[in-house]
Order: sequence, then C-alpha cells, then structure tokens
Amino acid sequence: MRYIAIIERAANNYSAYVPDLPGCITTGATVEETARNIREAIEFHLEGMREDGLPIPQPQTVVAEVEVKTEDAHPSSAIESLAGIVTMDEPVDYSDGRDEDEMAAGVHPIYGLAPVPPQGWDD
Repeated sequence: MRYIAIIERAANNYSAYVPDLPGCITTGATVEETARNIREAIEFHLEGMREDGLPIPQPQTVVAEVEVKTEDAHPSSAIESLAGIVTMDEPVDYSDGRDEDEMAAGVHPIYGLAPVPPQGWDD
C-alpha cells in the first residue's frame, strides 16, 4: 500500500502526518529522519488498527503541486511543505551495506522517494 505523507518544516524541526490515517504523526530533526519516522509511524498505526479489528483505510489522498505567481514570492513568505509517498509493499532491506546518509541520498525502500526540500528553504 502507498500512503501520502506530508512533511512540513516547523520552527526547530520537521513534522509529518498522513491524511488517510488520522492521528498518524511524527517529527524529526531532518527531512530524512522525519521520512524514516513516518514510515515507522504508519507501520505502528496499521498494526494497532489490525489488533483492534479496525478496517485498514485505502489510500485516497492525491498530491498536486500548484504554482502561483505573486509579486512578493519570497520562499520565507509562503507556506511550504513536502509531499512524499511512503511505500509499504516491501520490507526494509539493510543488506546492501549502505549507511543512512547514502540511503537518504536516493530512492530507498525505507521511504520510497528521496525527499528534497524546495529551493529557498535555507534562505
């Protein structure tokens, strides 16, 4: 199953939630850590739902990136978020010998797509 995970920059860290799984949230110091944490949170959330005999919701959230032209379009003045797809179909495989930094640099089975912050976030 694939769920959309929204990762947002907070004042001192990042936070993430899954719109299709109310209450499934996490935080992390970096985008990469938050992406790993939300995958674990989804697994834990679904496990709890199964134990409670609740139906597992099918993913329904859709991501759309919308560009809007404004006169004062400075990145720090806009609300920015990251959207990533967390893949739940494959088990985590650490046998390839890569460390966490190498895994975070590209597509990896832990979190599907490598999250990339929007331009201007470090301004």
